[in-house]
Amino acid sequence: MYLSLSLSLSPSLSLSLSLSLSLSLSLSLQVRQRKLVAAMESKKVPFTEIDGSDPEQKDVRGQLFELSGLRGKYPQVFLKDEGGQYSFVGDWDEFEGLLDNDALPPEVLIGGDIKTFTAVFACCTAAAE
Repeated sequence: MYLSLSLSLSPSLSLSLSLSLSLSLSLSLQVRQRKLVAAMESKKVPFTEIDGSDPEQKDVRGQLFELSGLRGKYPQVFLKDEGGQYSFVGDWDEFEGLLDNDALPPEVLIGGDIKTFTAVFACCTAAAE
């Protein structure tokens, strides 16, 4: 496997990225990475996986770590706009929270203070259609 949210979304964001680790001895990390990929695929969100253990990805990995402030923590999720700029969505816990928030009743989501997977990745699914 390769592979709070005060994120302001822009219609120009069209690609999601998963920064993960292909060489992991941690079973829990492998499970999180598989769940992340499964969620993205099941919700039809196009994404690119960046292997954090690949020496050829060192520069982009460093750029993503600097943006997130979470060096060596996997997986992490980012959005990349058409100009090549990245936005940090969150680590696994925040990503899982977005998935959980999709199940909240609509009346709880009124006001827009609670981010959901559907809202955060709407830009990516719209761009893929």
